[in-house]
Amino acid sequence: YGDTAVDSRGLLRGLGVPGMAGLAGCTGGGGSNIELPPGDARWITGTTSGAQSLNPLEVSDEATNNRLGLLYDPGSVTADGLEFDGRMLADYEIAADAQSATYVLRDDLEWGAGYGQLTADDYVAFVEEIVFGGPEGKTGTVGYSQTSSYVLGGEPLEIENLGKLEFRVNLPQSRGFWLVEDPVRTAFVVPEALIEKYKPFVEREVNGEQANVVTQIGADPAVAEAGLTGTLGPFEVESWTKGQKLVVSKNEDYYLADADVGGGAYEGAPQVAEYTYQVFDERSTAYSALR
Repeated sequence: YGDTAVDSRGLLRGLGVPGMAGLAGCTGGGGSNIELPPGDARWITGTTSGAQSLNPLEVSDEATNNRLGLLYDPGSVTADGLEFDGRMLADYEIAADAQSATYVLRDDLEWGAGYGQLTADDYVAFVEEIVFGGPEGKTGTVGYSQTSSYVLGGEPLEIENLGKLEFRVNLPQSRGFWLVEDPVRTAFVVPEALIEKYKPFVEREVNGEQANVVTQIGADPAVAEAGLTGTLGPFEVESWTKGQKLVVSKNEDYYLADADVGGGAYEGAPQVAEYTYQVFDERSTAYSALR
């Protein structure tokens, strides 16, 4: 809660959840130094905010963002001030004229559910098809809520594939601090092949109601059951009750666990075997459960 002496970033660093440490919002207090007991430690977070979806394309609140951060890493996370630590993006650089930025993906990232390696094609498809609604610009039909972040001065940015693991974002105007505000660097994407399954982009029925493309993709078993995780995030879903409880367990195939990032700071990450979000109607109920 907001009055705790343990801030969320420090907490997640201590638990060895590196992606979440960069995404989580600060809730007050100073830094934390979490010491875990030996063995397979479990962590339970009591909260009054429930996530309504595990769809990485449908993040509209911090509660959902926090849950997704346990399952999928972003491209990079903010470290200190204007500095960034790479995650799925091994490198990114803005051009001297500040009108383009080039990104290089890691070569050891695998989707789950049989979708293979994460490549530049996935990022290009995400921006062109999901963010901008494809060649016909069907943004309303697609229903992605963050499209405005990819538009500068009324003009959309453009993305181009430079190779299997490299892509470039071209900006309609010079932005010297683009990497600070860059939505591509922190976006949750999905496989190109998954997007292709839902073409042509039209509203279709989901649970008896007409639904946009984002909702259609969210109902796909690979998304709804968090089967896309693969090697991309620190945890895998064990169970989830919408708006109530999420239980995840350590992903033994997490790419960052044996990566040369931060001098081996994330070796063996995450440091907990199980992480639970439990939603309570009121704080008093949560406090009773804690006691």
